[in-house]
Amino acid sequence: MERWKYEMTIRFINGEDKDFQYEEVDGNEEWDVIENMEAEDRWFDEEEPEWTASEDAREGETGIQDF
Repeated sequence: MERWKYEMTIRFINGEDKDFQYEEVDGNEEWDVIENMEAEDRWFDEEEPEWTASEDAREGETGIQDF
């Protein structure tokens, strides 16, 4: 049974399952959740807060969280 599961998994990964519509999954960006999250994380990591450019020129920064 384990060997059969392994063979079916390899067959699926290689795109050899004739009953599965690979094109529908590959072309649908909704399935790229992890890739989209990683891209978003990279964007936030590269983003610099505007007020860090000059520590003395912080306007509107009170240090108090008001929500």
